[in-house]
Amino acid sequence: MNKYMPLKVNSNAITEALGRDLTEDYSIVFAEQLKNAKDAGAKNVTIDISHFDQEILIQDDGKGTDFNDVVDTWLTVLLLNQTILIH
Repeated sequence: MNKYMPLKVNSNAITEALGRDLTEDYSIVFAEQLKNAKDAGAKNVTIDISHFDQEILIQDDGKGTDFNDVVDTWLTVLLLNQTILIH
């Protein structure tokens, strides 16, 4: 038996669950990325704005999320009171 199973979640459920936390204030998004790098123990952060009109690339040398963290945190769907929450 295959131990991996596909995760299927209606896109509307994801939008509803994450929508409360979405922001269009780019300064908050930018600050959050720098905070994430610090929280990951990064000693160096590189910000590439060479294609500023298309993207801003932020890279750091912090400890990334491992496979189990992704499965346990990002791929866990909870059902509470018949409302789908992405945990």
